[in-house]
Amino acid sequence: MINTIESLSFRLAAASDADSILSLYRSLTVCPGCAWDDFYPARENVEDDIRRHALFMAEIDGKLAGAAAYDYDPEPLAFFDNSFPLGTAAEICRVGVRRDLQGQGIARAMAAHILKKIADSCDTAYLLVSPNNHSAVRLYQSLGFEHHGEGQLYDIFWHLYTLRFLDRRRPNIKQP
Repeated sequence: MINTIESLSFRLAAASDADSILSLYRSLTVCPGCAWDDFYPARENVEDDIRRHALFMAEIDGKLAGAAAYDYDPEPLAFFDNSFPLGTAAEICRVGVRRDLQGQGIARAMAAHILKKIADSCDTAYLLVSPNNHSAVRLYQSLGFEHHGEGQLYDIFWHLYTLRFLDRRRPNIKQP
């Protein structure tokens, strides 16, 4: 049996990957707790992430295993009561792993990969999670994200999780 994590590689998504990534995202709408549907994430989201060089693919033997993006858009934070200043914040978003590969640490590896990429350019990482997506909540808490509020955005009730970086060089990521 191949060790999935040891076989995992990351790369920036290219325009030619958009269909595969969108297909992955659509396949995940049936997963418990997933707040996505046939309209979100949209092709425009994927294409915009690719244009901004902010969408990463996780691959095993050259095949798509998962995808995750980040964004510096502070707009979602306006819908939450922020009791402490977040400083410059980056959102980790659109994290998805093929259903047949879930539970093997791929989402954790993708999130950690993105956290390392953004650590020098922001003070805080944040993400929005459906409170019913229990596996995602456990994953992000295991990485050191803390529940920071709740709010309604895009007609969906979300939990806001944040991770403050200890210093400008390293994210405060809990090790397994």
